[in-house]
Amino acid sequence: MTRVAAGPARLLAVAELRVRQAHAARLGWLVLLAFAVGFGAARWTPGTDAAARAAAADRIVFGACAALAVLVAAVPAATALPLDVRGGAARALLAAPVSRLAVVAGGVLGHGVYAALVLVGCVGAAVLGQEVGGLGTRAREAPRGFVVVGPAAAAAVTRAEPELDIAFELPAGALATGQLDVRLRPQAVNEGGELERTSEFRVTLQQPRRPPEADVVVPFTPGRPVRARLPAGGLDHRLPTTLTVHRPEGAWGLRFDAASIEVAGAPRLHLANCLTAAACLVPLLFLVAAGAGAASTRFGTPTAVGVVLAALVLFTGQDVLRDASEYVLRRDARSQAAHAAAHEHGEEDAQEDAHEDDHDHGADVSLLQVGLARGALAVLAAVPPLDVFDRGAEIGAGRVVARGALGRAAVAGAPGVALFVLLGWGLLARREIVPR
Repeated sequence: MTRVAAGPARLLAVAELRVRQAHAARLGWLVLLAFAVGFGAARWTPGTDAAARAAAADRIVFGACAALAVLVAAVPAATALPLDVRGGAARALLAAPVSRLAVVAGGVLGHGVYAALVLVGCVGAAVLGQEVGGLGTRAREAPRGFVVVGPAAAAAVTRAEPELDIAFELPAGALATGQLDVRLRPQAVNEGGELERTSEFRVTLQQPRRPPEADVVVPFTPGRPVRARLPAGGLDHRLPTTLTVHRPEGAWGLRFDAASIEVAGAPRLHLANCLTAAACLVPLLFLVAAGAGAASTRFGTPTAVGVVLAALVLFTGQDVLRDASEYVLRRDARSQAAHAAAHEHGEEDAQEDAHEDDHDHGADVSLLQVGLARGALAVLAAVPPLDVFDRGAEIGAGRVVARGALGRAAVAGAPGVALFVLLGWGLLARREIVPR
């Protein structure tokens, strides 16, 4: 008689079973669909130049890959156990020396891993599709991470102090392209005189015992951040560097808030950046698989899929739900204040107070609405924000996704996964499996 391994081996056996079942559904064709999306986005996404087209195409491609991976995590996880129950395989699985906790946790592990593999395949295929479609690495700038170099406190460049010096150490890889990429966020200061809609200021780089690099004139529009690429062929990455900002000609002075000047570090391959963003999405896939698995222990396939998709809609629209709940509470607070004023100033004054805000015309909010709004805000306080997992905005903006973001995503998703696994275990423990 074959002995059944104990402990984690049983969980891994269930996970392997779920991976095989998901693979048998032939979802690998989604990788080809991702390639087609990448190619189509590269060929037909509009934009004023290649950089604008690449940014728009990246947002489309990464969003499509994320949506496909979420569906792969949700649908097989929501259908696996109901199909086992219908076919009679569930009774054989639960009759084996495998705990129901291992069945639930193994299902989450298997479906999460399979969805993660599909996500990686889709991202790689989509990037290849963009390369074939003409928006590959040669048509875009490599994404780079920016490091804050100063100022330590707010500083100004004015007629009284026409120069601002920022001393810093060059980040690793900052000179890889022979230029220093600098991002500045100055605020305009009116020092009197005729104001121009646009202006320009000069930036200089210098190191000890070396001649200063040539000044670079930076176009400047008040209220907008600027990006300058400064010649850095004569700089040594081992020496401290000073960046000097010179005051513009004319009426405008400049004010820099703390940490408003940044320097780019080493460039990263676009594919590597996309894969890092995909890794940040993996904890969300496990969270979706765990929620779908928990729903499948209580409901049939259609209901479980519907519950999971509804929860995903609410999760992705949590900002809208939060704004609506806060609006209801604000209306209730103003209504309470108007009623309180009715006892002090009379009904006519209270009516005027109630109609001060044009948006508050109409009936008072009900106790049910207030209760739902407070409950929604209480739930949302425990829900991690979507952008902890979804780094598509950074991919579209050409920014490097920090590797530390993966750890933050894992920490944000782990409690929810554990909660859904325990919920599924509790529901499955109370359920009597009867084949249909």
